[in-house]
Order: sequence, then C-alpha cells, then structure tokens
Amino acid sequence: MVLKNILFLFLIRSLFSFDSTYINFQNFIHNSKNIVLRIQYNQESFNKKIETSGLFFLQNSGYTFDNQYQRITQNKSYTMTINKITKQVIYDNTLDNQITIFDILAGNTNSILISDSYAENQLMCTPFMINEWGIIGKLFTDKNNGSPKSIILKQDEDLKVEIIITSYDINKDSKYLYYDFDDYEKIDLRE
Repeated sequence: MVLKNILFLFLIRSLFSFDSTYINFQNFIHNSKNIVLRIQYNQESFNKKIETSGLFFLQNSGYTFDNQYQRITQNKSYTMTINKITKQVIYDNTLDNQITIFDILAGNTNSILISDSYAENQLMCTPFMINEWGIIGKLFTDKNNGSPKSIILKQDEDLKVEIIITSYDINKDSKYLYYDFDDYEKIDLRE
C-alpha cells in the first residue's frame, strides 16, 4: 500500500512538474535585479553571416539590447528601436503573442514549449520549440546557478541564430541605459 501511494505521488508530480533546470534559469533571471549580459550574436541566413556583440539589459519592466548600430528596448506596452546609423527612433506596439530571441533570454515562456533538460558539455541543455514559427532551439545554462550561457535557434535550413553570453553583471546601475536621441527623427507606429 505504501509503495502504491509513493508511485501515485511520483506519477502526479511528474505530470504536473516543470523542468527544474528551466526553473533554475528563470529564478536566476527573475530574482536578480538589473542584469547586464555581454553577448555575442551570430546569425546565418541564406548563406549570409551576421556577427555582432552588445549588451543586454534586463530589468523588471522589460529589456534592452544595445550595440554600435542599434538599440532595441521592449516592455509590455511598446517596442522602441533606435537606429544609430540613420538617427531614427521607431516606436511600435508590443503584441501579446510576439516573441523574439531576447524574450527567450529574458525568461518569457509565451508560445514556447519546453522539453526535459539534460547535461551536455558541463552545462545544462534545455531544448524548446516555438511551433508558430517552426523554430527549434536549445538554451544552455550553468548547472549550479542557472545563469544563461548560450541560446541556439534553428528554422529549417535557412536560419540559424546563436547568442553566446560572454559574461554578466548583476545589480548594475540603470544609468547605463540612458541614451540621448533628442536630435533623432522619431517615427511612432503605435495605434
């Protein structure tokens, strides 16, 4: 009888539990204030390669990715893209079902199907899928603290994106997010 109860509890727990590695990652992201990740962004699409590096700022209100060419800030109500080359600022609505690679890095789970994690090369690997776009991916995290190490996305044979987190700082002052774009052209696409 005791064995039967233990098996029943194990079955219930496995049916309703979420992958502990992914929970560890989300705890790292959501319980830390003002995280700054230094990232290397690599994209291969239709035999073209794009490589850039930048900073990814994660705050309670949203996130910002900044490199030498652009700055993208997204929160629950709008997305702001600053093109540093053309000196333009574009505001747009943030859609409820919209998801970007930065949303994955921010720990958002909208439209993402998470699979069971496993150890790979001294890291934890959490496979995931975004059905709407036909994208499969892997999130690699530190075994101990859940900090992100890299994300790989693939869509058919045409697109591969990899973000490598080279380092991170926690509790960074938000003054680094200030950017003066007063003399930039502003385009507002919000309705």
